[in-house]
Amino acid sequence: MNASLRKLRLGSVLAAGSVVTTALIAFGCSEPAPIIARGAWAIQFVDTGANCQIANHNVGVGEVSADKRTTLVDDETNDTTVGCTVIDNGGSFYFDAAESNKAGNVLTIVVADLPSGATKDSPATGTVSYRSTNTQAQFSSTECIFYFKEGTGQSAKAGNIWVTFECPEIAAGIDNVCQIQVGYAAFENCSSKEEE
Repeated sequence: MNASLRKLRLGSVLAAGSVVTTALIAFGCSEPAPIIARGAWAIQFVDTGANCQIANHNVGVGEVSADKRTTLVDDETNDTTVGCTVIDNGGSFYFDAAESNKAGNVLTIVVADLPSGATKDSPATGTVSYRSTNTQAQFSSTECIFYFKEGTGQSAKAGNIWVTFECPEIAAGIDNVCQIQVGYAAFENCSSKEEE
């Protein structure tokens, strides 16, 4: 190989190395990827047989149960919107979340004071609003109970939660009162600070 060809190849290698180094430096100095909220919920909606006008049905977004968080859906993925906050107040949590999809399934939760040791026998009280293609109307209750089901791994920490809830009565009006027999909600990458 003659000297001029060697110089040409060496120059090409150095130029390529310079491009790679520049790309690595640019990547290393770039903004961190945004944290995207993700969530899943599932409910068992029950016709109590009194004045409930909606048939029994199970609805959810993503896949979550008492003991599994199989699929949590990222915000703005698969026509799903997720927003959530889980604030650690030193042994108790403020929790709010809303997740909906294009199909019309919507769940909104607000719990002002959820102790880290909440059980079914000693739960926290909060608000649930729910609407789906099954209900058409929005059902709401301020008397739903929230707790961590024992032996399942359910828990909360700043920005993350996995919890069980029940709404003995949830209404779309005084003449349409039904029940969420049991529900599960799991949210991750939530805001962990109060809005300023």
